[in-house]
Amino acid sequence: KARKGETKQRVFGLKRLMARQLAKRKKASVAVRPVKQGLLAKRDLPR
Repeated sequence: KARKGETKQRVFGLKRLMARQLAKRKKASVAVRPVKQGLLAKRDLPR
């Protein structure tokens, strides 16, 4: 069983990792998408 602070840290680390991956994916899709759609494309990117 994890110590009291440990679970929080692990969850926080996971969240940070997820956020980083999400940012990476977002950047990639922004680069790939044509800028025709502009703001609209950016708005529906975060799923």
